[in-house]
Amino acid sequence: MKNYVANALQYIDDILSGKIIACKWTVLACQRQRNDLARTDWQYHFDAEAASDACSFLELLTHVKGEHGGETLVLEPWQCFYVTTVFGWKQANGRRRFRRSILFCGKGQGKSFLSSGLAIYMLAADGEAGAEVVCAARATDQARLVFDTARDLLRANPRHRDREVVDECERGTDKRVNSLLSTISHAGENLSCVGFEQYTAATKILTGEHTDERTFCVLYSADGFDWKSEEALWASNPNLGVSVYLDTLREAQQRAISIPSLQSAFRSHNLCEWCSADSQWVETSKLAACRERGLKMENFRYWSVGEHPGVTQPHMLRPFVLGMDLASRQDLAATIFCTKGYLDGIEHYYLFGKYYLPTETVEASPISQYKGWAKRGLLITHSGPSNDYAAIESDILSLHRQHLGYGAIRNDDGYAFKGVGFDNWQAQQMSGNLEKAGITAIPFPKNAKTYSPVMDFFTSLALAGRLHFAHDDEVLFWCLNNVVAHRDNNDNLFPNKANKDPLRKIDAAIAALYALRMAMVPELLVAPEVTDIRVTFIDDDGTVRQNGPDGKLIQVLGPVTAKEMKQDEVRR
Repeated sequence: MKNYVANALQYIDDILSGKIIACKWTVLACQRQRNDLARTDWQYHFDAEAASDACSFLELLTHVKGEHGGETLVLEPWQCFYVTTVFGWKQANGRRRFRRSILFCGKGQGKSFLSSGLAIYMLAADGEAGAEVVCAARATDQARLVFDTARDLLRANPRHRDREVVDECERGTDKRVNSLLSTISHAGENLSCVGFEQYTAATKILTGEHTDERTFCVLYSADGFDWKSEEALWASNPNLGVSVYLDTLREAQQRAISIPSLQSAFRSHNLCEWCSADSQWVETSKLAACRERGLKMENFRYWSVGEHPGVTQPHMLRPFVLGMDLASRQDLAATIFCTKGYLDGIEHYYLFGKYYLPTETVEASPISQYKGWAKRGLLITHSGPSNDYAAIESDILSLHRQHLGYGAIRNDDGYAFKGVGFDNWQAQQMSGNLEKAGITAIPFPKNAKTYSPVMDFFTSLALAGRLHFAHDDEVLFWCLNNVVAHRDNNDNLFPNKANKDPLRKIDAAIAALYALRMAMVPELLVAPEVTDIRVTFIDDDGTVRQNGPDGKLIQVLGPVTAKEMKQDEVRR
């Protein structure tokens, strides 16, 4: 029998050694398998016979289309890796470890054939009486593609937007103790779809941010490569040279380079990159570089001593500005908190968001991420059909350190909010209340003249690596990816939704622009002034200490000795 497991292990070695060009997600998937095989302290074991059984079954099938029609399938090393990993891992009771698998790669890699073959295997050779296989996709013709391929395979040898379909498949597989829910797809142009949600979940499993030992993930993408390079083609198309050809992809790549309107489809379908079909304002890869793990607003309440020459004390409050986009009461509302910091003397800007939706909108919306975000606390839900603006205002004021006069302070452990930018629509009363609390409120006219400077500022910061927001702020990342912008005759920019699609929400991105526009006001996010003033402390024993350039106390005179005290008494 052919040694499929050995082929898979060699493939892992070739990926990890750099012999095969691969993106970071493919590398992480291979490293995960290598690490798992070395483990002895858990409840799973690798069954090489079971892994090989699934592979040998697939190689009994013959191609039914194209130039290889009538020939038996020969599994490529990457396919051996995928199949042996999914079917080789077992629990102590003999059931499979993996209940879910996620595979993303470019078009033309034989995904439908692989899916169809595995469907037949699980239907007829998996050892389960009354086995059932369901094919689901975004459209009926896509679902039929896998079904028809499976049907043709049997005759030759006597993906989905709506979260409800995926949820129904999940519920169905949960009824079977040895089921497998397999997702095989390429990227797309709609970041509101469940496919992007699954892709994002897979990246978190691969990085270890989420622990899920029952889901296998492998992603082949041009992520991390220049999309115009040949390396991008190899990284995202594991079957390159077998079912899809380098010359063909090169031609498609050159057409996309020459014709901008073709770029989105080529990059999403052939390079497995998630990108908008319209003229995206900032590329997804550039936005992804702004995401930072472990970034938390509470860590920026105070300036860090030594961060700026004027920061000489450990508890000097750092100023913040805000941007609010309240939209309609039934839609996504966003508040972005923005502050400034210094890294090696260079200004960097940090964004932190709070997002709100009515519970009825969450339940009824076709946007698949809403329910997941609400469950994970990334969205704050307000009961009923409308957002509660009073509650949003209360959230802001509960974080604000407000001076009441005569030395009295409300929220002594709060933040120094200096200003808020807002759209006059729906925000007049709230902005007035914030103004009364000491937060300067400035309306933001929605025209190209006011948007263009801050959009250019945002872009320059992102490209220079000086803009940061939390990696788990998926709402802001999603909204930023949905923004498209075109230069008008005066070279001005204005933000719009991609393809004018009402499901491509940009509210958080608009709030971020409002906040950054406030950050551009010189006096709002100023660092402490450099001063020569020295603070002196004299201890009971006569020790004298002063603040040094880093804010720490430095001893300038030691304690008074007994001899010095006696001499002082004689003088008196």
